[in-house]
Amino acid sequence: PDALAAWLAQAPALDLAAVNGPQQCVLSGPAAAVATLAQRLAAAGITTRVVQTDYAFHSAQLDGAAAAFSQAVAQVRRAPPQLPLLSNVHGAWLDAATAQEPAYWGQQLRAPVQFAAGLDCLVAAGVTLGLEVGPGQVLLNGVDVSDTPPFDRNVNTVFQDYALFPHMTKPRVNS
Repeated sequence: PDALAAWLAQAPALDLAAVNGPQQCVLSGPAAAVATLAQRLAAAGITTRVVQTDYAFHSAQLDGAAAAFSQAVAQVRRAPPQLPLLSNVHGAWLDAATAQEPAYWGQQLRAPVQFAAGLDCLVAAGVTLGLEVGPGQVLLNGVDVSDTPPFDRNVNTVFQDYALFPHMTKPRVNS
């Protein structure tokens, strides 16, 4: 992520959307700005892959939605989690107080996903099996876990399309 700072300075319309590993990050913003930076990175010999989405998740484009979501969360009763919950905002275990803050849930839409730190947290807790439940192969499939023991020998991912999220559709693949 530190190496991206200079590139992001050249592309002020883009935001760091996710840190998936030391060499794998996701940038988000307007499609034209993404395409321009992807061309610059390719010219510098840096591999890129465009992820097709309907929105520029975790970017400034979601500021209004994040604020509205925080306001909506403030209107519902909140309680501490009953099970351990990993925060993608912080890449660490979510404490009871933060879990009940409406602003935190708005940050989920806007802040960069700290996936690599979350993996490190899981490994420190002794987790050796990854289970992905969702509308496609978007998390463990795209992350180089070779530097994250014990995942380096056996990453197990189960994809359960539509089981929990019947309203979601399969992601489009940019060919």
